[in-house]
Amino acid sequence: MSTRGSVSAVSEADGRNAETPLSGILNALLASMSDSDEEVLLSITKALLDLGQQQTELVLRLAVAYLEGSKPSPDHQQRILRTIQKIVSQHQDRLSLPVAHSITTYCCREMISSQKVVETPRQQAASDVLVATGTCFPSVILDDLLKRFEPGVIPHYYVIKTLADIADAAPSALVPRLNEVLSRVLPVLGGIREEAVRWVFAYAFGYFCQAMVYCIENAPSSNAVHESLTHLVATAFDVMLTQWVNSRETKVRVETVHTLGLMTAVIPRDHLSNAVTALIPLILAQYRRERETEHLGITQGLVAVLTVATKQQPLLLEAHLPSMLNLLHPLLCVPVTYEEPNIAKNHNEMLRCLEILGRTFTDPVLTFLLTKLDSKISGERVGTLIIFRHFVNSLGEVMRNKKELLLSGVQPVVHEQDLPSRSALSELVIAMASQEYLSLEGGQTLVMFIVQQCAIPDTDVQKFDQQNKNRKVLMTPGSLRARCDQVLGHMTQTIPFTEQVLWPFLFEMIVPPKYTDALAVVCKCLTHLANRKKETGSLKLDFAREVNLPRPQQILCRLLYMAHEPFRRGQLGVRIMELIQAIAPLLHPELGVLWHEGGNGISDAILYLTEGDFEPKVWEEKLLSLLKTALTVIPHEDWIVDFCDVVQSQFSNYSGMSKSKRILFRLLGIGLQRVKRKEYIRAKLDESFSIVDHNNDEEREGVAMEFGFVSTTHLDSTLDKLTVVLKSDPAPKKSSGFSLFSSKSTGGSEQAKSTVILAFGYVALHAAPSLIVSRVEAHILTNIVPLLSEAKSLTLKECLVRASGLIGIALHPNRLGIDYQLNQRDELMNHLLTYLNQDKAPPPATFQILILESLSSLCLLMPRVSDTLLNRVLSSCLPLIAESEEPVSRLVPLFTLLQSLLTADPSWKQLSILMDSIDTYTSVQVEVRSRAIQCCRSLFVKPLPVHEKDKSDWAACAANILPRIFDS
Repeated sequence: MSTRGSVSAVSEADGRNAETPLSGILNALLASMSDSDEEVLLSITKALLDLGQQQTELVLRLAVAYLEGSKPSPDHQQRILRTIQKIVSQHQDRLSLPVAHSITTYCCREMISSQKVVETPRQQAASDVLVATGTCFPSVILDDLLKRFEPGVIPHYYVIKTLADIADAAPSALVPRLNEVLSRVLPVLGGIREEAVRWVFAYAFGYFCQAMVYCIENAPSSNAVHESLTHLVATAFDVMLTQWVNSRETKVRVETVHTLGLMTAVIPRDHLSNAVTALIPLILAQYRRERETEHLGITQGLVAVLTVATKQQPLLLEAHLPSMLNLLHPLLCVPVTYEEPNIAKNHNEMLRCLEILGRTFTDPVLTFLLTKLDSKISGERVGTLIIFRHFVNSLGEVMRNKKELLLSGVQPVVHEQDLPSRSALSELVIAMASQEYLSLEGGQTLVMFIVQQCAIPDTDVQKFDQQNKNRKVLMTPGSLRARCDQVLGHMTQTIPFTEQVLWPFLFEMIVPPKYTDALAVVCKCLTHLANRKKETGSLKLDFAREVNLPRPQQILCRLLYMAHEPFRRGQLGVRIMELIQAIAPLLHPELGVLWHEGGNGISDAILYLTEGDFEPKVWEEKLLSLLKTALTVIPHEDWIVDFCDVVQSQFSNYSGMSKSKRILFRLLGIGLQRVKRKEYIRAKLDESFSIVDHNNDEEREGVAMEFGFVSTTHLDSTLDKLTVVLKSDPAPKKSSGFSLFSSKSTGGSEQAKSTVILAFGYVALHAAPSLIVSRVEAHILTNIVPLLSEAKSLTLKECLVRASGLIGIALHPNRLGIDYQLNQRDELMNHLLTYLNQDKAPPPATFQILILESLSSLCLLMPRVSDTLLNRVLSSCLPLIAESEEPVSRLVPLFTLLQSLLTADPSWKQLSILMDSIDTYTSVQVEVRSRAIQCCRSLFVKPLPVHEKDKSDWAACAANILPRIFDS
């Protein structure tokens, strides 16, 4: 059957007319609940519930009749009873008194049909039906249950349990009858010997007491809880305390302690002193006696005692305070096993105990806990921090005047290295943040601690994971770092009080290298704070006054340096670009105008990182362009000089880190472009050469590019410096002033010369086209060409080749805008070809690629390559097609060289010469033939013009081409 919205069948008004046809259906459904298939039972139950929604009375009446008449098996009976319970619970307003009577009569009879004190699913189901019915007809249920009490006879187990559950479900209905219940129970209470019956009576008295407390708090004028009732409870208290608490069964002992604690809320006030005095030592002893998994009931009893005692007679607890603290604290220091729900719940209840004690005995409790923070045992520190976190969250008013004390007390934990202590402290910090602790003295230390955890290096995370890959650990460096990322983000975005703590303090975390791995989250938080201040018009920062903050130049340098690794943890590149955009007006007013709402490169950079196909070289150029644009709009040379000084000062942080130094050299070169002070320029170039490691390719590349960038605005100074350095005496001498071969330059003469030669190449590449044509031969080639024949080391040869190629790019007609004739071009090419055809072992593939690339750029210069030189180029380079080692890596630069030769002389004759030369390699083994065909194909990237005079060349070339087309 469907639900009410889709069933047109039978409303309660039509029930009588529909009863006959529905009776058969219902009886069939009820009978089918004997099926053991789970899916079938689910379908039948749903159908009965749907019918019960429409015909509540009919379904319940027929269900009871079926149970009475058919005598189903216990499992079958239990399923029907559970269905009845659901219908009654869902449709109590439709239940009539006669049906309630029939349900009660049947369920009571079935519930007590067996005198054995054993819980069965059938009996429990019958009891639950009575509880559900009792919420709407309590008097019917209670009358029937009280009939089951016989003088001098212990009531049935399920009679008492059902009364307890009714007290829980409908306390206001039970308490007025509770005097009648207790007066019948107390005479037999002392004679109970069965442990299961003792447990159910303890269970019931606990709920009776909770029902009484409910009525006292919510209906005090009803007088339902009168003095005689509290005296009856006190009598039961004495019996349980003296006879049951030492029961043989753990279950009984624990339930009895729990109930005794609940009883203290309703026993007469003059009994409370003796009760508390007796109970506290008893409860503490039970902790030692019972297993950890049984502690929940004990703790709940202690919570009840402490709640009552602190409200009514707090001095009763003072004598017991040390013993309670000394017992509860170690228990709270045991790591919680969340796989055991009762253990986790008990942990929370123990925290409630200390919360109650802390509310009343604040100073002694805090003093006790603060001494535990000095413990050398990690578990004790962790447990104490967890307790403090609970206090911060729960004792707001009480802790208001204790904030400074707590902040001071936790400072030593900041320096602890064990993961559990760091994790617990991070959780305490977020609690403190929400309660306005961090704005007090010591708060910034805790913020710094969080950032330090965010900065845990990937190496530490990976090392720990590797060492513990076969062990189950609750906390790892990676999980701690991720949690602290969330803590810092939460403090920034959702806790308004922390803005005064984090801003501008977080700027101090940008520059120090030890916070590198936290930079992404720090940038994200600062961006959020800056944007919030923009919205309120309060984005201001006086760097001169805030002496602990890094200067704007330091911030910009650090951010641009770190942006070279945009995909580090936390989308670092995007976070840096967002922060630069947000704080640009603080760095310099002109930058605020330049980068307003992401203009001039910021938005483009973010879009490139999030959507583009990332290429490191392209990204580096974007960053350098961003810096160049920024420095161009800043009119104050002193600001730029400070920026250059900051970049230079960073080298000491990256000793031995060649990639980092390469980036810094390039940033420094861009900065020096905008400085006009020649002496300052010379000093900075001297300093750069003094710290570069000439044996390291990355550093050599960086400093050479720095010289190239500087030559854009200081060409002559740069050339003079390089010339002086190259001609200086390379022999080791005592350093006086600037010397290329001092400090890191001790790698030898040729390594140092290699740096200078490469720098000449970058100077040619970056110098102004109008100036380089008059200097290239007189100042650059005069220094490079002699070394081409003298070079011995591969490093120097590579730098000579690269410099030659960079000169070729720099003098390309498209860049110069004029046809410039390089007189020494052929000499350069011949030297490169000599390197390629060494008599000894062939050069490495990487060196061959450099030669091919440089030849490609040089052959595009004027004058046109002569036939003799062309033949030498082809005879030297084309044999690479046939080499077996790493041929693929050389094919692309070889294609480029062939295309450049054809571009320099775009004629059919030139094409024919190239094709004829390649054709030599088309008649050998398959692999070589395939490479030769690819070379042929590379020549047809651009169309060649056809003139009348070229017909014969065109015909010869076509005759050579056609067979190759079929080859491909």
